[in-house]
Amino acid sequence: MENQNKTYIELLIDITTKKEKILSEMILKTIKQSSCLKQDEFDEDLFDSIYKEKEQMIKEIQRLDDGFHQIYGRISEELKKQQVTYEKELKRLQGLIRSVADKGIQVQRLETENRVLCEERFSSQRRKVKDMKISKKTASMYYKNMMGLTNQQSFFYDKSK
Repeated sequence: MENQNKTYIELLIDITTKKEKILSEMILKTIKQSSCLKQDEFDEDLFDSIYKEKEQMIKEIQRLDDGFHQIYGRISEELKKQQVTYEKELKRLQGLIRSVADKGIQVQRLETENRVLCEERFSSQRRKVKDMKISKKTASMYYKNMMGLTNQQSFFYDKSK
């Protein structure tokens, strides 16, 4: 039983190590997304490809979390009873879990910053579209007035004469 628990602990360490690596990659991708949002010319294809990659990473993290909880559920009682026996492995696992938690917080912070940048970017794009519509409408009205295509009479036209 002791050997089996040690194997389970090693699995938990492996899962947590994989999660830590994925979170490190996610931090880099999120920073890349941030730089994409800060550029003058927005590269929508790059932004979308990073978004899709991060989506796959999130699915993998969820899969790893499910496996972790499943394994930990099997051995948690035994680990509590025999903490001294597995002290070295448990300390290593705790350190990895702290690192994963720190990286998770960093990802959340970066995502919050990116959300703000994204909202600013889209707000700016909406203003540009609105300004273009107004400019187009103004140019169209000017063209119609110059060509005499409008049936509007002068505002100051005196009909009494």
